Amino acid sequence: MSAKDRHRALGDARILWEFVQFLYRDKPAADIDAAVARILKTPSLPSQLPANVLDSIPEAPGVYRFYGLIRFPFTLGKSINLRERVAAHFSSDYRSANDLRLSTEITRIEIEETAGELGALLREFTAHQDAVTGV
Repeated sequence: MSAKDRHRALGDARILWEFVQFLYRDKPAADIDAAVARILKTPSLPSQLPANVLDSIPEAPGVYRFYGLIRFPFTLGKSINLRERVAAHFSSDYRSANDLRLSTEITRIEIEETAGELGALLREFTAHQDAVTGV
């Protein structure tokens, strides 16, 4: 490998830099920052899940379970907004080793709505107890 070959991406980096400069000249910085934040929050769903899986999850309190190849859930959680919380697991999967593992292992999501935050807390507790006792 020659010294010339080591820097082949420099041209791409320069074009990208020019594009970013153009954006900031043409658009307000707040608009660009908001767009970047929105893109970074967009969930990258695991390929083994249906593309519309988040659409079927309610924006309501409850408990969620992630299943893999085994019969029992490998992740159990609660939230006051199930859709937002489940999506959050996949919006940062490239930054968190745990969320990346979830993305590769998950084959099914199960949702259980509750009457409110207290109901979600109680159901999460009883679900953990069920998992421990094998019910």
